[in-house]
Amino acid sequence: MRFRHIMLIILAVALLLSTACAGKSARDQILERYEKIDVPRNFEQLPPEVQQTIIDYNSGEYYKAAMGFYNILGHEEWLSLHESAQYYFSESLYRVNLYQACQYELTKILFKGPENNNYFTAALVKLLAITYETKDETVIFAVLSNIPLEKFPRKFRNELIYLLGKMYFYQGQIDEAYVKFSQVDTGSAFFAKANYFMGIIEVQRKEYEKAKDTFEVIQNAPNVAVEYGETKKVKEMSKLATGQLFYAAAHDAPEELKEEIFMTAIKYYDQVDRHNVQWFETLFEKTWAATMIGRYDVSLGTGLTLSSPNFDKVFMPEIHLIEAITWYTLCKYPQARSTLNDFMTRYGAMHNQLKTYLSTKAPNMKPEDIYEDLLSQYFSAYDGNTTELPIEVLTQVLNDVKFLDFYEHVQELDREFVNIDSTPNYFRNGDFYLSTRKKMRRQLINVKKKAGRWALSELKDTEISLNQLLGNASNIDFELTDSERKRLEKASLYGVEFKSNVSLKEEELLSPAVTEDFQYWPFNGEFWEDELGYYIMAVEQECQ
Repeated sequence: MRFRHIMLIILAVALLLSTACAGKSARDQILERYEKIDVPRNFEQLPPEVQQTIIDYNSGEYYKAAMGFYNILGHEEWLSLHESAQYYFSESLYRVNLYQACQYELTKILFKGPENNNYFTAALVKLLAITYETKDETVIFAVLSNIPLEKFPRKFRNELIYLLGKMYFYQGQIDEAYVKFSQVDTGSAFFAKANYFMGIIEVQRKEYEKAKDTFEVIQNAPNVAVEYGETKKVKEMSKLATGQLFYAAAHDAPEELKEEIFMTAIKYYDQVDRHNVQWFETLFEKTWAATMIGRYDVSLGTGLTLSSPNFDKVFMPEIHLIEAITWYTLCKYPQARSTLNDFMTRYGAMHNQLKTYLSTKAPNMKPEDIYEDLLSQYFSAYDGNTTELPIEVLTQVLNDVKFLDFYEHVQELDREFVNIDSTPNYFRNGDFYLSTRKKMRRQLINVKKKAGRWALSELKDTEISLNQLLGNASNIDFELTDSERKRLEKASLYGVEFKSNVSLKEEELLSPAVTEDFQYWPFNGEFWEDELGYYIMAVEQECQ
């Protein structure tokens, strides 16, 4: 019995070593803590299988070590060694990048809870590392749901509270999420991200002043732990969010304050960097804000940017409809007619493609097949081929953050299938290989199913939205036709005098005079990247 006690000490000793390491975070110290198993002087008293497993692990022969620890777990007479063997089995799998297999084994440790569990903290840190690698938060959320927060290690309290907040937020439990986010410490790497969610919730609650203060706190937060906290990225996101909160506040404001608040929203939209992935969304919302207060020079200028080749594969039909409505409001009927006809032709065809796909092809496919089909169409479309769905719609759905997380998880699983199928024969001949591969296959299909269901739901929403927009376009077409008729009648009645009055107004607007703060460059039909976002269109209403 003595060798069992010795083995338990050997495998647990790494956890008991001092973690003082200058310049390294608590996370790094734990991740590095189990690189070696210290071998005692009475090493030779251990069973040969145990000795060889330790030698293999310390030599970096992690496949052999994994099989060794797996075999130890299969010996009931070595029950006292199972806790340590379970952890080092997981550690060996982690070190050969078999993250899914490692994750399965880590949950066996974590669901036991932290009490009398020497490896709980190490297993938790490993699971977090895998979560960031696979982009799949399902398992960590399950762990957080089953273990009280006060039981988690204090060193990782802020990170875990933040993840708990995200879990509640995605589940629609907004109040619980807000409480968790507010508990993240100021100096934490997750402080900025937690505050971003708090600001979003405050806007949802219409607590606009509070939300403004929250987003200002983000701008003043130090840039810490970029690899986990992503503070710089969150600061950029908060600029758009601040514009959005003023846009929302303007709708609820008294009439006399609306213009001022919409202009404040535009000011914040203008602060979003053009290299920000949300720049297109920012310009789109800026267009709406400018339209709401009659700043058609800004909305049409921004619409010109959004119509540039830089955004030719972006799906945002509302932009063109806003432009048509703007021209109509200004009584510039030829421009309104041209824009409206282009909209109905382009998006009418897209709508027909969507309806056909959703009514004839999608019902005959499994969700995982829909995932594969959409990806196949997407890559084919970017190669210049004709596809069943338009490239703009495919880009809209498949570049959403939600779908990208599914896609990255599938890619990670595919990589791990290559890894596990390239393992040595002695590893592949074991029952662990077969059972793990079966779990991975089931996991792969489940992820593709989730992705396919989500994408199908997005396509259905897009079809409904397009149908509504085309209906709105038909209503505008009716009004425009009637206005065109009245103008023709007026032109026929007043003749040359009416036409010359319209031409004179347009000629006055062509003056290149600008303030000293700007330099005038007329648009000549050619787009330059450094001009995008700065276009202002000289327009005046022609209504008589």
